[in-house]
Amino acid sequence: MRARRVLTLNEKNEVLKQLDSGMSYAAVGRHFGLNESSCINFIAESHNELSQNCVRSCWKKLWPEIVPTFTGFPTAEPQLRNIITMANEVGGEGFSDLTAAEVQEELLGNVGDPFTSDELEQLVELQDETDDEVSDDENKNLTLDNLGEVIRMSKALSARLYDIDPSLDRSLKAKRAIENVMLPYIELQGEMRSKKAQTTITNFFSRRVPAIAEPADTSQQQQDVEAAGTSQQ
Repeated sequence: MRARRVLTLNEKNEVLKQLDSGMSYAAVGRHFGLNESSCINFIAESHNELSQNCVRSCWKKLWPEIVPTFTGFPTAEPQLRNIITMANEVGGEGFSDLTAAEVQEELLGNVGDPFTSDELEQLVELQDETDDEVSDDENKNLTLDNLGEVIRMSKALSARLYDIDPSLDRSLKAKRAIENVMLPYIELQGEMRSKKAQTTITNFFSRRVPAIAEPADTSQQQQDVEAAGTSQQ
């Protein structure tokens, strides 16, 4: 039985160079004494499947200084999904069926029409007004920040009991009890967030859309014209 030919790393690199020069798989196979061009095809496919991140991670361990850290500017897709999710949670007309195209058109606008300084100031004012409205509806101490702090403390308490209690059943019961106690506050937090988001978005769009001028009173204009004609006669 004929021994199987194994290519060295340098030979595989030479295979890739010859393929880049335009040689066919069969010709490269004959050059290296391989009867089947499928072996050359496999080397080429394996090289093409390598991603830049994979190559960088390999070289980073051998020679970190030559590995670039910049992988390109991040896209706005995560923020876009967050906006759509928040709008769907708010619900109501225009929010429950919000699409990505509508977000890009209404919120992001086009590149040639950026927000003006006045509009940016309005956004800051709207945020402050929304915070005041939410605070007025609830007790001054029952704010979103305080609610978030208490909810995080309850989760930390559950995790601590789970760590120190040797009884799994008892710690799980305590965890469920804490979650049941905190449920009204978790629901209140969601309601306050939704109200704050809906107020900010609605107020902003209502301010950005220009007011439509009321139609002129044509009957009064006609009377003025007739009166002017009579006086001239």
